[in-house]
Amino acid sequence: MNQRNRCGLLLSALSILWPFAAAAQDRPFAFVSSPASWERNGALVFFEPAFADATPENVARDGFGSRMGFEARVARRVFLVGDVSFADSATGTSRTTFTTEALVDLLPDSTSGFHLAAGTGYRREETGASVWIGRLVGERRLSSTRLLGDLRFERAFAAGRDSLDTIVTLAASRLLGKGFSFGAEVVGQDLEALWEPDEAEGGARVLAGPSLHWARPDHRLLATLAGGPVFRINSNNQTSPAPRSLGNGYAVRASVGYVF
Repeated sequence: MNQRNRCGLLLSALSILWPFAAAAQDRPFAFVSSPASWERNGALVFFEPAFADATPENVARDGFGSRMGFEARVARRVFLVGDVSFADSATGTSRTTFTTEALVDLLPDSTSGFHLAAGTGYRREETGASVWIGRLVGERRLSSTRLLGDLRFERAFAAGRDSLDTIVTLAASRLLGKGFSFGAEVVGQDLEALWEPDEAEGGARVLAGPSLHWARPDHRLLATLAGGPVFRINSNNQTSPAPRSLGNGYAVRASVGYVF
């Protein structure tokens, strides 16, 4: 799929969501979405360049890769996420993966600052594999602090893959002032390697590092930068074509978003 088709797909999705567009809130983290940041219906588009170091091509994307997508809240309790990720392979061909998810706010009238959302989704990988996604997100919002936990399960319908992949993301941030927030993000991929020694993607990978976020005063322009070293846990010699965002050395991701 070429660049024009990718942009056309994204614009088509946004045209469907346009009637719901309104002033929205924020996208505070680089490695995870935050449904609790949306207090009313709205939509945004984002672009994320990323770099992962020392990554075998058949385990994760090597070097520079990026994705673009959208987030939207509709019908008060439904949160939609979709993206197209792509990177150039060594042969010069483009590798593209599509993802779409829908989450439901389970505590829409919460006054405690705690939010809980659950949902499901679908990913079509560059190899043609279909992947089911299940997600549970819990988040606590205080006046100047955010604490988020995201648990994701993935089931790939392809030979040579794990029966169930487990991904956990933990994130926290604190408001500094003038639109800036500083915090940390921890991402654990293929954590089933903790109890499955022959995990199909080569073992678990955990990234831990700082995160810096900025939002314009009207909250329509957003930017985030996060990254850090990647640690391997229970590594093995198994490989698979599953796309993974974490390498063997470090990974960095930037995000720029515009809210409609």
